[in-house]
Amino acid sequence: PEYTLYKLDSNLNIKAQKSISFPNSFNIFNMSCFELDRWGNVYLAGDGQYPDGPGFKFASFVLKTDKNLHNKWQRIDSTQTSYTRLHIDRWGRIIIVEDYYELFPVVRIKRISSNGQYVQNSTIQTDPGRYSLSSALDDVDNLFIYRNKSIVDTSQAIYLYKISRMNGRVIYSKTYFNAPGSQINDVKF
Repeated sequence: PEYTLYKLDSNLNIKAQKSISFPNSFNIFNMSCFELDRWGNVYLAGDGQYPDGPGFKFASFVLKTDKNLHNKWQRIDSTQTSYTRLHIDRWGRIIIVEDYYELFPVVRIKRISSNGQYVQNSTIQTDPGRYSLSSALDDVDNLFIYRNKSIVDTSQAIYLYKISRMNGRVIYSKTYFNAPGSQINDVKF
């Protein structure tokens, strides 16, 4: 696939456009995360592959552009990670949530500084009964991981983990609303 990013004005006229590409023949499979920060910078993340001898090797990427779509930095992780969400905190730091199926039910959280340097990685052991995952930042930049899980064959519930912005550790984990068919779609603060 080819990915093109468009910047439109209020009348939906194209002001700028950029084809997303990486060096060394890196091919993008999917673009799973797209976010803007309060300064207008654009953040993209997803999975892809790059040539490795006669075959290919899976990898993931994070890209930051300025508001005019000029590259500021890019990072390629040499493993496939399945980024599920990218958040930007109030200081411009990036928080990326990974939910790779081979590591299930473990969730990885990467923190990257505003200039693209890795700051902190943490791993969260979640409930093996969960079957979906979403995340959100609260107003002081703690991370919440939440969604739905199975309790037994006939019951579902909602799970919620609060993760510290300071050290990446779980502050608490809770299960709510045990009942057939309990589900949550979104959390707002």
